[in-house]
Amino acid sequence: MTGRVVIGDATYGFVPSFIQRHTLEPFPASIVYLGSCRSLYNGSLAVQLWGNGVAAVVGYSDYVTNAFAYQQGWKFFDGLINQGQSAVQAMSVAEEDPAYPGSRMRLLGSSGKANVNDASLINPSWDLGKLTGWKKVGDGRVITRLGVTIPVAGKYMGIISTGMGFTLQNGSLEQPFCIPAAKTELSFFWKFYSEEFIEYCGSSFMDRFTATLQADTGKLTMVDVWIDQLCPYDCGGKSPCDPGSSSCKCGQQWKTLTQADVGFDQGGVWMTPWQKATVDVSPLAGSGKKVDLKFFATDVGDSIFDTAILLDEVTVQ
Repeated sequence: MTGRVVIGDATYGFVPSFIQRHTLEPFPASIVYLGSCRSLYNGSLAVQLWGNGVAAVVGYSDYVTNAFAYQQGWKFFDGLINQGQSAVQAMSVAEEDPAYPGSRMRLLGSSGKANVNDASLINPSWDLGKLTGWKKVGDGRVITRLGVTIPVAGKYMGIISTGMGFTLQNGSLEQPFCIPAAKTELSFFWKFYSEEFIEYCGSSFMDRFTATLQADTGKLTMVDVWIDQLCPYDCGGKSPCDPGSSSCKCGQQWKTLTQADVGFDQGGVWMTPWQKATVDVSPLAGSGKKVDLKFFATDVGDSIFDTAILLDEVTVQ
């Protein structure tokens, strides 16, 4: 009825406006091959894909035979995958279909970025304003601010939580990627908010935040903190610690806590400052094998008092 779908007696299809209307998540840094006749005849379909994040769209300028499309498609993917070529290097613009003179491969997109060997992080600091590239479980979102707190850089930052109306216990953001050769360091910023501060320091309520890199060879933990470690009390007890005293120690990762300018459903939220985590990733660099980067927030002891962690500026250098 809207004209976005075409239905025949034995066939069906869609028109470019179908992509514009129904694409929920973009296609980040993707290469799309359209192996049909006239798939890049006028660019109307390719433009819709390009507008949804595709790095390169490859198709045909006019009618083609099955044999020609098969031959050209095989050469294209062989160049991409087996020879490590970019999309523009792998396509053959010189060859024409003998049955339809002038019909050949076309490309719309970025010749440099359209490369299947580029397996680096997608949307690493959420600067696209969406979760593009990231898998979420529970509460995982992109926001521009939390109270007066704004991103470390750019306009957007990630947030995970143990509740806030989206989940009862766990929230996470995760993405597989490959660490390029010559890269030695992964870093990111985090900021911890919780309703369990300060009255539940030393209790069984221990919401936790972890950041890990999981590889075939094992797991590398970058951050692993829970309420007591961030509390201003000696060993999680109820006596305020004196950071200048040798006999009284604050939580192992205590920096400072301040009353937050936001409230969750139970109120009484305190927060840490922004903190930077850095880890050596040189043993994983250039291996060609994927690692999974995961930010995870979990409830321990209850599902009533919420915790949220802000994330920003994920950098591999």
